[in-house]
Amino acid sequence: MDDPSAKPINAVEIARLALRMMADLGLAPTPANYAREYRRAAGLPPEAEDGTDADRSEEMIKKVDGLVQLVSETTSGLAVGVDRFDVESRRLMAEAGQVRHKDDFARLFQGLIASASSLQRTVANSREGIDATRKQLQQTKAEVHHSKAELRADLLTGECTREVMEELVAREIAAARNNREAFSVAIVEIDNLRKLAGEYGEEVGNKALAHLAAVAKACLRDADTVCRHSVREFVVLLPCADAEGARAVTGRLREMMEKTPLSLMVGRLVLRISAGVAEVGPVETAATLLKRAQQALTDAKAAGRNCVVLATAQ
Repeated sequence: MDDPSAKPINAVEIARLALRMMADLGLAPTPANYAREYRRAAGLPPEAEDGTDADRSEEMIKKVDGLVQLVSETTSGLAVGVDRFDVESRRLMAEAGQVRHKDDFARLFQGLIASASSLQRTVANSREGIDATRKQLQQTKAEVHHSKAELRADLLTGECTREVMEELVAREIAAARNNREAFSVAIVEIDNLRKLAGEYGEEVGNKALAHLAAVAKACLRDADTVCRHSVREFVVLLPCADAEGARAVTGRLREMMEKTPLSLMVGRLVLRISAGVAEVGPVETAATLLKRAQQALTDAKAAGRNCVVLATAQ
């Protein structure tokens, strides 16, 4: 078996060595196994625990590139074999028209059999390589799909990220205008979260954020969407809700949070929230809508927190 410590020269060699190492170890062709053996073949640490999204994306691109090139290399061998057989068979058939002696016919027949046998071996080898690589491509495709889903979801709460939220707000505004319906957003924040994290620890602060996301999903309407807006803030998309309706829905969330303490080892911690609500105007953009909701949240905190403030009309 190849020495895993020898660093391959390119993505194709890495992919080929990773596949061979998996086969030698008898590993199932799963995304996790392929990712681990790929890193070993590339001379990288076993796990990329501290890698950024950009690092993970770059590594995934290299994996896919290596497999694609490996498929191309395998199929190119098949194409060369087919072309060789085509040229050889044409030459033999051309000679057959001029042959008059039985020994020459036997020689041409043997040559055709040899050419066909060579093509058969090429096809068999190519099929084996293609089948093995196809399985890895399928697994890598699943891994890419999973990675894309992770990048679009907040790792702490499982809710949509800010980038996805901005897309959804713009889409909901367009839908509201096309259907002549109302649409509002609420920006929600746990009161004094920084102080809470300083007193109880960062882990409790994270649990508080996850608790808010869970309570929001439990008490909001099915049509509503919760997104992570920043470190401490969430945005709630409220389709078909005008300003007063959105304030009422967000008010229920505020009440539910206060009535649903966060359970900790030291006891139950009551969490309160502040929120700013804004209804989209006739010609408003997603950016200005969110800006008005943000200002309403600032007003809510200035008013003493634990309340919902409605933004002024556009």
